[in-house]
Amino acid sequence: MLKTADTAGTVAVEPFSESSLLQCCATPCVLSVNVDTECFGDITDHGFTKNVGHSVVCLRQIGHNRVSVFDPSPDFGIEDWGQDIFQAVTSGVILRLVPRDAAHQRSARITRPLTRRFAHGDLTARL
Repeated sequence: MLKTADTAGTVAVEPFSESSLLQCCATPCVLSVNVDTECFGDITDHGFTKNVGHSVVCLRQIGHNRVSVFDPSPDFGIEDWGQDIFQAVTSGVILRLVPRDAAHQRSARITRPLTRRFAHGDLTARL
């Protein structure tokens, strides 16, 4: 919130739920979640560490109950998350940028192009 102090936007923080994520993912948001790795059974390459939080940038919804996320971990990048992962989340928060003034739409005009650049990979290629 300190980074947005002198801007038109502020940070909204809400508890993670699949329904709230799907409602707000029209613009990018950050997901910070705790995942029960035992939900994956024998799958060893699920990308999560037991008892360690995991954060990703949710880029957009890509179908019924699926979202595209950017995972900053070196071996992952852009992934699709769906029911298999949502059901393993034990707790978490959704952080998103929202306009301070509901009538002020500058934030929306900025985040939509950033979403497209993340989704197409040309923004992350320069990181």
